[in-house]
Amino acid sequence: MKTILVVLGILAIGAPARAQLCGPDVRLTVKHIASKSTLEQTPPKDQARLYVLDPASELTGGLQMKISVDREWAGVLQAKSYFVVPLSSGHHEICMKVMNDIRSVSIDAVAGATYFLEAATIPTELRQVDEADGKLLLEKCRRTEFTEK
Repeated sequence: MKTILVVLGILAIGAPARAQLCGPDVRLTVKHIASKSTLEQTPPKDQARLYVLDPASELTGGLQMKISVDREWAGVLQAKSYFVVPLSSGHHEICMKVMNDIRSVSIDAVAGATYFLEAATIPTELRQVDEADGKLLLEKCRRTEFTEK
């Protein structure tokens, strides 16, 4: 009986920790923006740019994909969308949360470089794509911004 209680206790402790693996447990809203961001128009020389794209999620009923960089929410994707954020030089953990499913990748950013990640919900996937493919996927997407509810 003690063994069962210990296992249940570990599962109960692990569930909230897993939910916050990407970032704080908050509700986020997303809106689509027609214009390009300042970061896209004037790339910084002392930082990298990270584009995160969802070129094909129209079939998922508008599920939100929350993306964090180093456990801080960076953007939300929903139905053929993208966002772009600056990255300082160095190692970064990028995490995606879709409902209770979590995926992550890491990037060693170099100042002046541009990185592209493609996010998908069926199957849940977060993967780096090369710049040529990233630019093609970007043409299918609208820019998003998010706010905390």
